[in-house]
Amino acid sequence: MNINYNAHHAAPGAYGTFTVGNFHTRGGFGVNDGTAPGNQQVFAGYTRDGATLECLPFFEPEATSATAAFLGEQEGTQTSPAKLKPFGEADLQRKLGWASDEWNAPGFRMRIDSPFGPIPDPGHATREALRQALVPAVTVELEWDNSRGNTELTGFFALHFPKSGIDLLPSESHLAGFEFRGSLAVATPVSPDVRVIAGPDLHAALAQRQPHLLFHTAGLALRVPAGEKRTLQIVLSWYVPGLVTGRLAGCYYYTRCFDSLLDVTQYAIAHHAQRAQWARDLDAKLEAQPLNPSQKFLIAHATRSYYGSSELLEIDGEPFWIVNEGEYCMMNTFDLSVDQVFFEMRMNPWVVRNLLDRFVRHYSYVDEVRDPSSGQLFPGGISFTHDMGVSNRFSPRGQSSYEIADKDGCFSFMTQEQLCNWILCATTYVEGDEEDSTSPGKAAWLRQNADIVKACLESMLRRDHPDPAQRNGIMGFDSSRCGTGQEITTYDSLDTSLGQARNNLYVAVKCWATYLGLARLFRHLGDSTSSAEAEAGAQLAAKSICAEFDSDLGFIPAVFEGDNQSAIIPAIECLVFPLEWNDADAVSPDGRFGNLIQTLERHLHAILRPGLCLCDDGGWKLSSTSRNTWMSKIALCQHVARNLFHIDQPAADAAHEKWQKEGDGYWAFSDQIIDGVPQGSKYYPRGVTNILWMKDGARPQATAS
Repeated sequence: MNINYNAHHAAPGAYGTFTVGNFHTRGGFGVNDGTAPGNQQVFAGYTRDGATLECLPFFEPEATSATAAFLGEQEGTQTSPAKLKPFGEADLQRKLGWASDEWNAPGFRMRIDSPFGPIPDPGHATREALRQALVPAVTVELEWDNSRGNTELTGFFALHFPKSGIDLLPSESHLAGFEFRGSLAVATPVSPDVRVIAGPDLHAALAQRQPHLLFHTAGLALRVPAGEKRTLQIVLSWYVPGLVTGRLAGCYYYTRCFDSLLDVTQYAIAHHAQRAQWARDLDAKLEAQPLNPSQKFLIAHATRSYYGSSELLEIDGEPFWIVNEGEYCMMNTFDLSVDQVFFEMRMNPWVVRNLLDRFVRHYSYVDEVRDPSSGQLFPGGISFTHDMGVSNRFSPRGQSSYEIADKDGCFSFMTQEQLCNWILCATTYVEGDEEDSTSPGKAAWLRQNADIVKACLESMLRRDHPDPAQRNGIMGFDSSRCGTGQEITTYDSLDTSLGQARNNLYVAVKCWATYLGLARLFRHLGDSTSSAEAEAGAQLAAKSICAEFDSDLGFIPAVFEGDNQSAIIPAIECLVFPLEWNDADAVSPDGRFGNLIQTLERHLHAILRPGLCLCDDGGWKLSSTSRNTWMSKIALCQHVARNLFHIDQPAADAAHEKWQKEGDGYWAFSDQIIDGVPQGSKYYPRGVTNILWMKDGARPQATAS
């Protein structure tokens, strides 16, 4: 079993992580920046003689002393550095749980806990409830077993930073530990056997009687007498005060719950045992699921990367939830939000409402639509931007950081898809289980947004065709914002099979699901006329999609023009929405869209084979004509395939696990995979679509349609 891969260890809403696990690379703290794992050498292990330092392999092989570089050629100052001896992989065991990551080596154990759970709506929560949910820290338990040893050993946990900035925690805190530049801390309760170490390198820091703060290595050391076991409980905490975003000025919400880095650290220490048990409970919950080991790993791995990208801000006195787009750092990328909605509805439904409201208030716009054959412009309608900004800089109102005019591929507009995304998220929010009773009711929220829902229907219809007599239920016109270009889809880095929006099979099925959602929203609003109009749009879309089935190919081509013969798995992706809404009739082969469901089932069976949409290792390939495939979207489609079409391929799960561990274990969860190796969308949050697997096997229950 491969154990050589990085994993996030994050706190919800704090946009910070402690990343570790990939051998012979740097890791550690990464705070207020999601572009890569941390930039520290991480040392965790022990020494018996002070000369050989046995460590978990979380440092670069060339990690050596800084003393020589500082002292230059002074005679008599050169010393032989201690030997950093990483434990061999054969001597290591690792168990990744949903909220824990445990390493076992000879005589040493390290467990990192990063528990998570519902975040109460800040507008209706107590300060203590928010402190518990938002504390920006992870907890660590270190254990040294010297019960068979004849000599005392010294256990240690230390970090080497690329820059100076180490200081000791104040003595009045009753904590042993250090802080780095006032924003990071490593601490444990004061104890006679624990001491703080600091110096130019680990060897020197351990050897010195007094911490030497000039240099870059600092940590904690514990005396472990011969014949005994000792345990050290530490916290890794962070705190970023003040404004952290631009244009819309925001601070981290946790700064409203904690006064300082020291306050965070003391709270996390005081609740160490509680948080460790919380993590164990989450581990047990995932372990009890009727899933194979690869699925459980992928859920645990993806959940960490989601929280590592999450950011809860306070802007104008109100909460503002952000999920950053992994290494790209785009904020609330809407085509990620629509996939993460299934996770958020299970954890924090209020953040879905928060997202929808913020898109309406700050990142909606009204455009025109362009006839692709004549270039003539017609009234369009409301839609929403691709994202809200990048790297904690909000975009101007009604603009994204990504979309620009006059493009046919990457960086063009996704106007149709983002319109669908708002509607699909809104329907999923309204149809979900009611959140905490202290939050505003969903019915009231929907009534407040009735005009927006109505505008969304009008916009959907106009993007089909301005002339009602010529509508077929799917997108036919591009946004005027595209200029001379054309609209694209979320699958921007794939080929035309999934990149082009107009007359695209994936977008067509998404339009079908969107009309279903609108019909449900209007029924809740008591608007039977608009509900019937939306239902008619879904019927038109279903008819148009089925008409494109190619009997010679045995499937529906990805693009309904240009003699396209690409086969795509995401034809079934948006069936997930009526599944989530418990609309059993809509996804039944005998229901009102029976022909569509039967056709999509034939399509999927035909393309899930080598040479089309199966890789050589059994992994799923989203498009037969692109080497690019995305894990988060595969997880969505697997859920649909299992629950509607009874297709389950454990070999695919094993391949997908291997992609994450062996393709490039440095980047934690990665989404974009080419030939089994992550090539983009690294350090990514969207993999939490696999939370849907925790319901797999449960057939949707019939409801009023």
